[in-house]
Amino acid sequence: MNERIRELAEQAGLEFDNDLALEPEPIYYTTQKDLEKFAELIVRECIDWCNAHARDDGTAQRIAEDIKKDFGVEQ
Repeated sequence: MNERIRELAEQAGLEFDNDLALEPEPIYYTTQKDLEKFAELIVRECIDWCNAHARDDGTAQRIAEDIKKDFGVEQ
């Protein structure tokens, strides 16, 4: 699993079990609330990336605003 995604999952409160010998990847346990938080953190990462790579023409800022609106994320 991508390390940044793992960090966001842990930040959102998802718990994982890395001790299951039959599984190559950890098993995650979550609630709907934690899953929504995880999704919101990913969306915020995308928004932050757009803002960090903005050019003078404003395209990245418009994309970031559209992402916020589409996913209902307030900053």
